[in-house]
Amino acid sequence: MTATPSVSSPWMPEDDLLLKNSIEGLDTPATYSERPLPVEVGSVKMNDPELMDNTYISDQYNSDSDGDIPYFSDVEAMILEMDLAHTQESCILSEVARYQYEGTKRMIIRLEQSARSSFERTMSSQGALAIFYGRHLMHYIKKAEVTIGRSTDDTEVDIDLRKEGRANKISRRQATIKMEADGSFNLKNLGASSISLNGKDVARGQVVALGSSCLIEIRGMCFVFEINDKYVRRFLDSQPR
Repeated sequence: MTATPSVSSPWMPEDDLLLKNSIEGLDTPATYSERPLPVEVGSVKMNDPELMDNTYISDQYNSDSDGDIPYFSDVEAMILEMDLAHTQESCILSEVARYQYEGTKRMIIRLEQSARSSFERTMSSQGALAIFYGRHLMHYIKKAEVTIGRSTDDTEVDIDLRKEGRANKISRRQATIKMEADGSFNLKNLGASSISLNGKDVARGQVVALGSSCLIEIRGMCFVFEINDKYVRRFLDSQPR
């Protein structure tokens, strides 16, 4: 009986390399049965295309569904972060500010009226046509024309600005305040330095009209001019025609 030759798998060059690596990595010599199967060398895990397509479609469907319905906690956090009452609150604050501003404005008007009435009473008691005052200086104007400046041994002025503060750079005759025949007042700058009336410069030789509550600035010193209208009318009525 003729022996049938055994059939074995063909020996590949990669097997030599595997055998060598196995022998080097073990303490005892490896047998052929202990060698890793050639199919595991550099093998790539292959997915079933049909299964992969179904899995991808299922994942994609679940992803889209989850994206359409957010979690309650996310929605709650989003609402809490939104300033939903900002517009309404701004309107309320604006309304409150408007009333507060109007109330403050009315209070300031009442204070101004009270101060003006007090000034008029004081000026009338002093027989003054107007008043010129600063932080330290207060002068009751009792005649139709007065001079403003810096008094010296040689020069006398009606309103001496040295009483207000440092007046070294102020001219001895800085300005005049004059009441006209119709009861109006004007200011004329006589000095070398300019004068500011309500924020506008008054050059040397220039004449400008004065009214109540005018702010006059001379070399950094501020003064207020007020007119006693009642006493001015009385004064004009008493003058011969």
